[in-house]
Amino acid sequence: MVEKKKNQGEHIIERPIINVKTATKIAAQYLDKIVGSVSNIRIEEVEMNEEKILWFITLGYSDQTDYMAETKYKKFTINADNGEVYSMKIRKIR
Repeated sequence: MVEKKKNQGEHIIERPIINVKTATKIAAQYLDKIVGSVSNIRIEEVEMNEEKILWFITLGYSDQTDYMAETKYKKFTINADNGEVYSMKIRKIR
């Protein structure tokens, strides 16, 4: 997908943007790579910032080593241009 936007000089600026499905897949792969031993990965929240530069993806998952554990949540910040993961944070749900 390519975003076309006019700037102040009325020139069209094109920049590629990864879609939400790709951003979510990147977050899930990153979670599995860093945390490991995860199962039941679910999409909980998805948001793009106003500037359309960052995706914020929240995933819920279970720890495979603890079958009685509660669902854990991680929030990812992903570059919408190239898919680079900027951060993975604990997301607490009440």
